Amino acid sequence: MPNDEPHALYYFHLYRRLLCDGTIFCRQTLGTTRHLRCEKVDPRLHADAVKLVEASGARERVKGSLKQTVEEGKKKIVEKCSTCDSAFADEWGKRMLERLKVDDFLDVYVQVYEKYFTDDEINELISLQRTNENSQTPEPSAALKAKLASVMPSVMGDAVGGCAKIGAKLGGEIGAEIEKEHPEYLKAKAPANKP
Repeated sequence: MPNDEPHALYYFHLYRRLLCDGTIFCRQTLGTTRHLRCEKVDPRLHADAVKLVEASGARERVKGSLKQTVEEGKKKIVEKCSTCDSAFADEWGKRMLERLKVDDFLDVYVQVYEKYFTDDEINELISLQRTNENSQTPEPSAALKAKLASVMPSVMGDAVGGCAKIGAKLGGEIGAEIEKEHPEYLKAKAPANKP
């Protein structure tokens, strides 16, 4: 099926959505670590992957969505912890916004592209990005279409997973700090008196 033209175009559009639209960019999760690889990466490949991520406008989209992402996290805290004071979620959100680093998100994408694409493929993706910016319909080569079709599920999984790991770690660290500093935020609420 990866050689099927509509299937390949589907994955190309998913790639564009992942990199260019920013909506998949880890909306419910935050941050990253350098978890995808231990081996050294070719400096040219790394520089081109950084260039691709930056050319996509991802930095601005990530900055623009952090507040909404944190608000969604606060809502989940309130939903899941019925005995928590709302001050816990408010403090958690404040600290998350203070500590989130846009570069952590961008690093996830850079690492994913380094892992799954060659330097030539990344340069073609950069060229396609520029074509798209010039209001032309970008058309990837047949080889790139096939590659996108074969690796896109893994690319998306690694990108979302990379963001989720640091988000869970940072959110957990902040939650533990707040619990230690403000144990009163987590005390069980007294049952309402019935007349």
